[in-house]
Amino acid sequence: MSLQDDLYGKLEQVLDLLILTTKRLNDTAKRFASEQELERLQQSQAEILQQMTFLDEHIKKVVGDDANEEMSERRQKIHEKLLEFQRMNEEFVAHMQDHMRVIQKKKLSVNAQQSIAESDVED
Repeated sequence: MSLQDDLYGKLEQVLDLLILTTKRLNDTAKRFASEQELERLQQSQAEILQQMTFLDEHIKKVVGDDANEEMSERRQKIHEKLLEFQRMNEEFVAHMQDHMRVIQKKKLSVNAQQSIAESDVED
């Protein structure tokens, strides 16, 4: 097995782990889990992204643009996995934005009810 093949294999493994972690993050966010659980998964995701960046930089140094057809197929597979991660991450961000809007609306509603109750007491 060549160094190039080994590096691409490691990058694919890291991407698989990143996708799995992002799926867990999405599932956790959808069930309105604790902030600590979400933060732990986000930290794990950030660490995996660091590993991926390191591997990618190492591949660029070792391989450069010299990729044979087999490696082009692996690059395509890696690209597809990156797109899957990107889609899942965008889904997570959209879900969290929607969740925050719901929380803000609830807070506004509670604050409005408290203001009404306080004004009724004053009258």
